[in-house]
Amino acid sequence: MKKIILPAFALVSIAIASCYYDKEELIYPNSGSCKGPTDTMGVNFSNVRTIIRSKCDGCHLSGGSSGGFNFDNDCSIVYYWNEIKGSCVQPYSLRQMPTSGPLSSSEQSQISAWVNAGHRYTD
Repeated sequence: MKKIILPAFALVSIAIASCYYDKEELIYPNSGSCKGPTDTMGVNFSNVRTIIRSKCDGCHLSGGSSGGFNFDNDCSIVYYWNEIKGSCVQPYSLRQMPTSGPLSSSEQSQISAWVNAGHRYTD
């Protein structure tokens, strides 16, 4: 029994130590920050954030996470840029959102402009 415990303890210790230097934002992409301490919100991102705040409330804001998506955190918007574009900009590659009807062509253009600029917080 003693011979089994020591190798098992060694393996567990190695496994724990190997995770010590992992970057949290790579393992848990929505828990980290998508911006640096001096980054300012870009105009395109600000427009998209405004659209999301006005059109996605009830399902994806204020703690709501319909379909597994919650956009209370700005970094979630950045992280899920592809899903936002696929659901909100024609031609839709995902289920069309919002469910109440398509966004206006102006709103779709603003999302496309942000995506095309690099879909970052600073864009």
